[in-house]
Amino acid sequence: MKKPRIIYDDFWRKGTIFDKCSQHPQFPVEDTQVDTRLQFWRTRYGVGSGNGLFVLSATDNYLDFKEGTGNEISIEFYDENPPYHSGASLAALIQTRMRNQGTLTYNVTYSESTGKFTISAGSTFSLLWNTGTHKSINLANMLGFSKAADDTGGTSYTSDYKRIHYPCAYASNDLGSSKEINFVAILGHNISQNFGPELITNGDFVTDLTGWTGTNWAWSAGTALHSAGATAALTQAACPAVIGKKYKVAYTISGRTAGTLTLSFGGISGSAKNDNGTYIEYIIATSTDAIAFTPSTDFNGALDNISVKEMVLITFITASDYEFTTDLTETEITNNLYNIFFFLTSSVTNRYVKIRIADPTNTQAFIQVGHITLGYYWELEKGVGKSYDDGKESFSSVDFSDSMVSYAQEKPTLGKKTLPIKGISTSTKETILLFYEEVDIIKAFVICLDYETPNTDSYWVQNVELVSPQYQNYDNWDWALVIREVL
Repeated sequence: MKKPRIIYDDFWRKGTIFDKCSQHPQFPVEDTQVDTRLQFWRTRYGVGSGNGLFVLSATDNYLDFKEGTGNEISIEFYDENPPYHSGASLAALIQTRMRNQGTLTYNVTYSESTGKFTISAGSTFSLLWNTGTHKSINLANMLGFSKAADDTGGTSYTSDYKRIHYPCAYASNDLGSSKEINFVAILGHNISQNFGPELITNGDFVTDLTGWTGTNWAWSAGTALHSAGATAALTQAACPAVIGKKYKVAYTISGRTAGTLTLSFGGISGSAKNDNGTYIEYIIATSTDAIAFTPSTDFNGALDNISVKEMVLITFITASDYEFTTDLTETEITNNLYNIFFFLTSSVTNRYVKIRIADPTNTQAFIQVGHITLGYYWELEKGVGKSYDDGKESFSSVDFSDSMVSYAQEKPTLGKKTLPIKGISTSTKETILLFYEEVDIIKAFVICLDYETPNTDSYWVQNVELVSPQYQNYDNWDWALVIREVL
């Protein structure tokens, strides 16, 4: 067993939360500082709430539309100050401006239950998501409409994708002074494990290359086949990236005997592929560039099964100012079901911190987080002994009446461990005393028994008792941790 790592000085718990995207009044963000997963922060949701926060920006700005066969009408929204809305207030703003700029009586609504927007009018109109002047910076992504094609010929259109917020949920904390941090835990969360909807049109090339363009590319037996002699990319303009979003891109190369093929998307290029096979690449977009596959002159293979899906992105952000502009650091946190335990590759030192969660298609109408831990791990110099206790502690009780009829009060059983650690130094013994002074048997802390698999071998616990280190001989002490899990 590896040397245990303990995170007991919880900077998030001690800090002051000064900003958040939104919160339900019964589930405030301050509940992430409480030592239980049974109290939690939830972003705003419920009938009439408009759900989470929607933030207009320079890249989510315009609505291009057309009434009947008339000319294109373009409306800018980023001039709105402040640019922060609920789904309901954003719908109301769009309705007002469409009525002011157009001639039809538009109705724009947002459904808290489905997380979708509906835009309707009494006569036909078109929403120009794909062919409008401002395609790269229109509101399609924010409102959950696909950019693969315009919405035309109807009197009512509803979002293709769910949107409970856009682009993200977040909470910010002032730690009071600069703290060195190399560990983050996000506990009792409901952050999605799945990917968003498919963003590529005709990625399997069943009958043709509709939606794709590229010189020397042609349809062949359900694939896109490249003929050697040109380096023009195979592209799909209807699949632009959104800056800051993370994507999973999958594709298959077959029949290749020469040359290479390189994926690019959102300003990021993958490595040149020189073999047949199925590939998966993960990209965080830095531009709105559409997907492209660029061959070398001699590439003679075929492409198939192209897929692009948006991923949930969890980011730990720090800065030396509360506006997050100075000494900015951003670390992507790997998602894990229900509880996330994450060691940073290298520590960061700053006063202001933010947890940002981009999960706009969450199947629930809100983001939930039970507890957040930030800290700097203490690694013990010795591992846990080969013999240790790992069981359960019961808090149920049984009482008896005068006639000896039993009455049970059932309560949860909690995991309990006794972890002996032998041969520690006097310096470590002194740290143990500081550890006891900080958490006692009251405060929760994290212990990781294998830092290579933190999500499997980490526990959120409390001390059951404060076992004193036992002196063996010079600079040699034995100790035991007696801990139980925290709900």
